[in-house]
Amino acid sequence: MHSGLGFLTGTYANVKWALNLQQDDVYWCTADVGWLTFPIFALVGGLAHGATHVIYEGSIDTPTPERPYQIIEKYRADKVFTAPTALRMLRRAGDDAVKKYDLSRMGLVALVGEPLDPETWQWTHDILGGGTMFVNNTYGQTETGTAWASSMVGLTPTRPGSCGHPLPGYRAEVVHEDGTPCAPGELGSLTLTESFPCLARTVWGDHDRYVETYLREFPGKYAAADAALLDADGQLWVTGRLDDVMNVAGHRLGTMEMEAALLTHPAVSEAAVVAMPDDIKGAVPVAFVVPRAGLNFDTDLTWLENELADAVVAGVGAIARPGKVVVTPTVPRTRSGKIMRRLLRDLLLTGEVTGDLTSLENPDALDTVRGRLTQ
Repeated sequence: MHSGLGFLTGTYANVKWALNLQQDDVYWCTADVGWLTFPIFALVGGLAHGATHVIYEGSIDTPTPERPYQIIEKYRADKVFTAPTALRMLRRAGDDAVKKYDLSRMGLVALVGEPLDPETWQWTHDILGGGTMFVNNTYGQTETGTAWASSMVGLTPTRPGSCGHPLPGYRAEVVHEDGTPCAPGELGSLTLTESFPCLARTVWGDHDRYVETYLREFPGKYAAADAALLDADGQLWVTGRLDDVMNVAGHRLGTMEMEAALLTHPAVSEAAVVAMPDDIKGAVPVAFVVPRAGLNFDTDLTWLENELADAVVAGVGAIARPGKVVVTPTVPRTRSGKIMRRLLRDLLLTGEVTGDLTSLENPDALDTVRGRLTQ
């Protein structure tokens, strides 16, 4: 549950800082209307700034991966809010596709939803944006009612892979399991230490659940359940859900750094890493990789699997070498394009999926991944 006025206050300020949205802008938020990103950045916060909105229902890569370029060109959009996965899908379509459309008006891309790897940031800035685009990676949650960390357009710097910094009115702290603050650059649990207008007030009909989920673990703080670090300059780096932080032979590894290493390989479009239990090491990483266009899946791909494992070692260290690399033409994702890593984990461990599947956009991907796992 959110306060109506509190939500409006937070989203208006959030859009102002993260997008600098003006009344003469043509603005496209690609999020599905059922994902709170759409009310935050379009329906409430976006419209509060009076900009012209482009609204599109359905998967943005249907019927062709070039569909986003067609929409941007047709409506002359100059600002786009989307997810890192959507940019990776565009990158998979190839650089030549960018040149086919007039994207010259587009000066800003903002992002939320999952960690943004530096490789995708650079591609967005250099190829999609012609070297001049402002790429603003943000961080927030449904519960916080805003993407409360980002760069402020025109005021503060952006850094490839980071989520900017806590915006005015938000106080972030990364802590150890015992609640003590982490040092700059040290990975820990992300918390917020003060309340703010757009923070969820409770869970409908179950306030005890709200307290237990968000406030009990670190008394006096809101627990985001995400792993993160604050660097020496105050930039926030979110590496994924705490559940995705794996302990490999005594080393705490976040999935983001391994996925970023995989994305440095020229054949890779998307990557997701999950943990597989191991009797000796406790856990080992398993990588699921979607290649860029042109790969023949009917051939032996052992060479690529070995190169990708080496890329992780080169980028993170020998301790992070994947126990398995699964090259697959697709992965399960939500309607907003976000990879559903929990389903990959289910398929890896049991071959079946559990839990809520209502947000799954492409059910056929489950059989595809299952087939790749058995090869």
